[in-house]
Amino acid sequence: MKTRRTILLTISALIACTCTLFGQGTAFTYQGRLAVNGNAANGSYDLRFIMYNSDVGGGQLGPVLTNSATPVASGLFTVMLDFTNGFDGSLRWLEIHVRTNAVGAFIPVVPRQLLTPTPYTITAGSLTSGGVFAGNGSGLTNVNAEDVAFAAIKSLNEKLEEKEAEIASLKKRVEALEQRLERRPAPPGNLHLTQ
Repeated sequence: MKTRRTILLTISALIACTCTLFGQGTAFTYQGRLAVNGNAANGSYDLRFIMYNSDVGGGQLGPVLTNSATPVASGLFTVMLDFTNGFDGSLRWLEIHVRTNAVGAFIPVVPRQLLTPTPYTITAGSLTSGGVFAGNGSGLTNVNAEDVAFAAIKSLNEKLEEKEAEIASLKKRVEALEQRLERRPAPPGNLHLTQ
């Protein structure tokens, strides 16, 4: 019985904990595949990343990022990239240059890679002006990210209160069962309980 009570109290404490929300930064994860002479690369490579506003030519956006000694296994690598505020909803392409770990010049990998929408969630942090909306969001303007976050937190708090009430009800049921078990007469001396 003490074990059940301890578990319920632990669950209650976890549910009742205060949640801290952090704003999203501008960094994102990029996963790529590298081949050398048609074979999956293995080893350590220096990778250089440049973001552009066009698939060919165009203007460079943000800093040149170099990840030295990036591990590549079976051709696969993962890096964190942060071009600061280069995402405004427009199309972006990533130009990648590679060289063997600190040996020789960087060689460009062609063509440039189109960055898919995942990094564009960064834009949500700069939405302005409030309002309530419903539907699929087409034509949505003047949204205040702070209002949206407040509504989400309010909804989570309501769900948390519901769960706390459920836990309180469960605690009462457990206590009632414990009391019933305590009042139950002891079995006769020659009776053995088995499972």
